[in-house]
Amino acid sequence: NLHGTSLLNIKILLQTVPLEKKHTYTFSSKNGLILTNAHEPKKKYLFPSQITLIQLQKQLIIKNRKNKSSIIRIQPVDGHISFDQNNYLGTFYIHVTNKSVEIINKLSLEDYIASVLRTEGWPGWPCETYKIFAITCRTYAIYQLQQARRKKQKYHLKPTNAHQTYFGTHSCQTIKDAVQQTEG
Repeated sequence: NLHGTSLLNIKILLQTVPLEKKHTYTFSSKNGLILTNAHEPKKKYLFPSQITLIQLQKQLIIKNRKNKSSIIRIQPVDGHISFDQNNYLGTFYIHVTNKSVEIINKLSLEDYIASVLRTEGWPGWPCETYKIFAITCRTYAIYQLQQARRKKQKYHLKPTNAHQTYFGTHSCQTIKDAVQQTEG
């Protein structure tokens, strides 16, 4: 049943970094960011425009404090989040395991499909072609979501040609129209 796909969220594994490696993650949004974590789920921390996480000595450090949580959630106050030179809709989850740090972008299926069409499609395709492609990409994404749930994975897809190429949001109205006209 594909009805109600606008209510579905999809989780994309954007990055996995071994925990022992030194690394910096920067998230920004012009309207501010809200950080919550699994260790203190009711506390919300507001960052005016940017959050930097430093991975050092097998720990994540936020604002010079060691993070105690295995899951951090970052969402924009409004709009999108910039990460790794791309703009993304939805929410970010940072999962800290005993081996790695995983960066996962969770967003609506329809926003994901619109983003995928930009990177998997060809500029200038007519709307009808994008409609066919939207149906195909949506069907594939839903299948992968079902498989990931069955396997109890934290994410549903990878953003490469291993699944569907995904680099965040865009402003192409033709693609957005094709996705909206084929929704569900």
